[in-house]
Amino acid sequence: MKFAVPDTLSSQFVPVNVVDFTGNEEYTTTDFEITSGGVQVVWGPTVGYTSTPTTGAYPLEVIFTDTSGPGTFPINEWTWDFGDDSTGSGSVISHTYNYPGVYDVTLWIEDEFSLMDSITSVGLVQIDTLYGDVSWNAQVQSYDASLILKDLAEMIELDELQFTVGDVSGDNSLSALDATLILQYVIGLINELPYDPSTQFLASGDLSMDDQEAAPGIAVSIPVNITNGTNIYGFEAMLEFDPAVLEFDTLLLSESMASYLVYDNPLEEGIIKVAASGSSVDGNDGVFSTLHFNVNSEFTDETVIQINDLRWNEGEVVEYAAEMTLTFALGIEDDLIPNKYALHQNYPNPFNPTTTLRYDLPEDAMVNITIYNMMGRKISTLVSSQQTAGFKSVLWNATNDKGSPVSAGLYLYTIQARQFRQTKKMVLLK
Repeated sequence: MKFAVPDTLSSQFVPVNVVDFTGNEEYTTTDFEITSGGVQVVWGPTVGYTSTPTTGAYPLEVIFTDTSGPGTFPINEWTWDFGDDSTGSGSVISHTYNYPGVYDVTLWIEDEFSLMDSITSVGLVQIDTLYGDVSWNAQVQSYDASLILKDLAEMIELDELQFTVGDVSGDNSLSALDATLILQYVIGLINELPYDPSTQFLASGDLSMDDQEAAPGIAVSIPVNITNGTNIYGFEAMLEFDPAVLEFDTLLLSESMASYLVYDNPLEEGIIKVAASGSSVDGNDGVFSTLHFNVNSEFTDETVIQINDLRWNEGEVVEYAAEMTLTFALGIEDDLIPNKYALHQNYPNPFNPTTTLRYDLPEDAMVNITIYNMMGRKISTLVSSQQTAGFKSVLWNATNDKGSPVSAGLYLYTIQARQFRQTKKMVLLK
């Protein structure tokens, strides 16, 4: 038997009684038994909700309030899908959206009789995109530029959404220029992101390295020279060498690029990926950077160092950029003594948590190297000893004289050797 009830009927029990039965043959009332029954009319719940606010910048807290109408039985379960891989339960619930995007929201309700209803609001929540905020802290900072450079150096891998907000030049790629534009935005050189660079950031430059000699077991410094340089704000490159002969130490950019963010990452033995960027332009002819290597004590022949896959700013990749040959030689000890005092820019800079300070001593001297904060208070004494002439370095691990870590910020480091005194700045990130 089939029954239908009007949708206007309230919840109730509708009795059904069999008063007559007609079959294929005649039956008497003693041939069958009749039991009275009926139909229970039960109505399910009707789903609905309100939400506020649903548009704005991240992090955005949205309050969801159930407005569903109950049926015959009260609603006792609420399941929310907020569209960002997060779920929740309850009749009133708040959820914070931490990333840009457009999100669908779904609510399922269920009553005590297990009757259900659901609704999906397509594109309900719309969170603004903050271009340049690769770290998702709702601010555009130098740190975001550093994350792009780390991605380019293959130290980290940014996800698809980070790629989208980091591509502030709008060319559908991440490059040193994207890091540059973020740095320029941070210091107010450009007013908004994304920024169309047009031809404003076209760069060029020819690199070269002179062949030189080296003795086994020494440290060598190899200048990388630049000519025809113009409009250079950043670069990517691959450094390749024979790891059986050379051990890579550091890459130091020229003094004019001392404020650049620079990262190098050994992809494998003998291959270093480098990415650097700054907010100011460089390209002056002369020494562009200096490569520091340690030569194996068994070195007896010659070896080649190459700079490949060079890309200025966001330009075309130069497959073979520069090459030099290091040749075995003896009796070059005089080359191991610098001809003047010097304090070089620390590397890396900015850094976290260690950095190397290099300095040159043309003669034996009492050397003091001291770290100060920007208030002029002494933080740490790194060197205080008599030293012989040569190319020197010292490591700072961002701790004070008591061994306690120091806070992020700008610091000064000073060298005093005989009459020579010089001070430079460095930045600690955390």
